[in-house]
Amino acid sequence: MSAPPASSSRDGAGAKSPYSFTLQTEEVDALGTSFQVVYADEGSPTDPVIVCVHGAPATHKAYRHVVEGLTSKGYRVIIPNMPGMGLTALDPDGIYNHTSEHKAEVIKGLLEKIGIKSVATVVGHSMGGHVTCQLAADPALEGSIKSICLLSSAGSRPHRLFSPYWLYFIFGQLIYFSIKLPIIGTAVKRLVSNLIAAAGLRGLTRDAEVFSWYEGSQLHFKKFATNVERLVQLDLPALCVYSSNDKFVEMPVLEDTILRLGMRPEDTIKYNEEGVTMEKFKEGSLKRAVEFEKGTHMVHYVYPEQVIKEMLAFLHEVVRPQ
Repeated sequence: MSAPPASSSRDGAGAKSPYSFTLQTEEVDALGTSFQVVYADEGSPTDPVIVCVHGAPATHKAYRHVVEGLTSKGYRVIIPNMPGMGLTALDPDGIYNHTSEHKAEVIKGLLEKIGIKSVATVVGHSMGGHVTCQLAADPALEGSIKSICLLSSAGSRPHRLFSPYWLYFIFGQLIYFSIKLPIIGTAVKRLVSNLIAAAGLRGLTRDAEVFSWYEGSQLHFKKFATNVERLVQLDLPALCVYSSNDKFVEMPVLEDTILRLGMRPEDTIKYNEEGVTMEKFKEGSLKRAVEFEKGTHMVHYVYPEQVIKEMLAFLHEVVRPQ
């Protein structure tokens, strides 16, 4: 599957990017096959590394509002495009299965290929949160990933966007296998594209939108809970940023993740609808939750300056303690 021409109006971010990315491509060996991984690599190569994992449907542009704020403060930001989302093609052997486990293996392969041995934090938005925890819980990466940051992350049980999940799961399986059929496949892609648009989302390609739906049906919620349990055992620093008005991932799911990560009520600060807070974290705190009143599911789009501020303050404790 190839990327659409530059003039295409279909954009994984859904809007014109305020940041100009420089994309690179690496041949990455993972899962017993190879991928031509397209990724953004911004900032100085000598700075601490932040790896950002997008959700679905999305591309590297999902982080366009926060990249400059991080690189300008001395961080290198690497954003891989996941296979099937319109830029990184699926592997030629058909091994990739769109699970968080396979996504994590592709990212791990990319980091190895470009010589990244230490990561200050792995950031995951939405379904990318599952990938983030999969990476951080990987015994092979223990000690190399210093912290995680979850933005409006999917959790340990299906959220409202997938409700009822049994129906979402069945439909996801049907559309994934039907897109390969002549005539029917085209109609299915159009249907899914309309459903994705109705949810306020947009993929770079219609294939990406179908794969996104399928990826939702491939989430392993129990595995996520197990990974989070391991992160607690490792005492890994964590920052959770979310919104009380998230229409996709509801508060009980978000709060469950926070509790599973071992955070207490005093580990949370709240921003009001103007994006203002008078609260501060205790100095040296390595478990932090930030709740926005009106941030929506795209909290880093709505309040980029505040999210950047909280990420930098957290990273200061993780990477550069005084």
